[in-house]
Amino acid sequence: MRNRFLYEPAYRSSYEKFKAYNPYSGLAVGCALKTSSGKIYDGANNENSVFGLTTRAERVAVFKAVSEGNIDIEEIALVASTGKPSIPAAPADKCYLNSVLIQKYI
Repeated sequence: MRNRFLYEPAYRSSYEKFKAYNPYSGLAVGCALKTSSGKIYDGANNENSVFGLTTRAERVAVFKAVSEGNIDIEEIALVASTGKPSIPAAPADKCYLNSVLIQKYI
């Protein structure tokens, strides 16, 4: 594992959280990921009154990358309005991200 600060994805994710639509929880989350090509995809959470239709920031970023054929994700950064470090919501999103990213090896 590389031990370095993910400057560009972290910066982009902190900016992206301001685009969040979060009228129910008030929690703004931004995500940015970097692919092997060097391209960065970002996303923000979008809430819905029907919880199952809410999209998380990391899903939005992954959907953008995958829809453009970029599945070689090297770095991912999340920033939330909590002021604390954020990780993908577990277990659902970790399983989801693993299933999306592992498909390239099947």
